[in-house]
Amino acid sequence: MVLGAVDHGWVSAKQAWYMRELDVKLKQEWDEFMVAEEKRFDGQIQGAKKNGKPWEAEDGKIEERWENRKGATA
Repeated sequence: MVLGAVDHGWVSAKQAWYMRELDVKLKQEWDEFMVAEEKRFDGQIQGAKKNGKPWEAEDGKIEERWENRKGATA
């Protein structure tokens, strides 16, 4: 579609606004996810301490859990 300068500026401004809002939303979702992961890890660490065993992190699983989270938008 061919747009004039005014219309092109309006569309570009709307796109920029949308991308900023999307970034804010995704950052908030990531922060909430990481708080939940931290609580989960803390529980696992405390359990390992009680059992006298070292805690082993699930390498590479955080990204997988993020991608597979309920209601994922990607």
